[in-house]
Amino acid sequence: MSSSISYTTIIPVRPADKYILEALSSIELQSVLPEKILVIVNGGSLDDGNVATDVKRDFPRAEIYQLDEPGVVPAMRKALETCSTEFITFLDSDDIWVPEKSEMQIRMLEENNMLDAVFGGVQNFRGLKTVEIPIAEPVIARLFQATTFRRSAFDKNGYPDLFASHFNWLYRWWMKAAGTGVITRGHPEIVVKRRVSEVNLWKTDRDAGFTTLFSELRESFGRSPFVSEKTLDV
Repeated sequence: MSSSISYTTIIPVRPADKYILEALSSIELQSVLPEKILVIVNGGSLDDGNVATDVKRDFPRAEIYQLDEPGVVPAMRKALETCSTEFITFLDSDDIWVPEKSEMQIRMLEENNMLDAVFGGVQNFRGLKTVEIPIAEPVIARLFQATTFRRSAFDKNGYPDLFASHFNWLYRWWMKAAGTGVITRGHPEIVVKRRVSEVNLWKTDRDAGFTTLFSELRESFGRSPFVSEKTLDV
């Protein structure tokens, strides 16, 4: 792999989050480290919770930004506007990368300049990093936290839609990508462990989530593009 390769990792997070340090630890354990880590604290002041203090203490090289507007999409858009590296990655604040995730995916992108993004396998789990309880079988999924993007993906397809909801922004972005020429490749290796926590909106507001997503599906008349073969246990 080229020694000049650099990438940015973006983490949207609310002001209080009990798993953020686990997520950041998995970034620092990558076999190829990111040039930048952008922590976007959204939906409140930096003084409203533990995140800003904990991150500054344990991960001083991470850059922290504050955004009044809540939600993952505004946070991602803010980070993307400041991002200058060729490769871009994302991690949810309660998820964990495997150590080879970034290196493996960047290598695939380097080997094929036509590719705009590479995604991989996702293993759902409950519990702490040290006491993981797997849920169902791993799947290959076009989740942002399981994907490494080339900047060209967002040049072609734009940023996630501010008018989309928590439940349909991902589907909407990938459906649009199918028509804007974003070229992707999947890899079966597990690259992210996705925590299904007690505050996961797909658990606390499951009915609203499926209603929103099914409405989006009806409008697009297509099969969801971001899960291959099997469906994630959300």
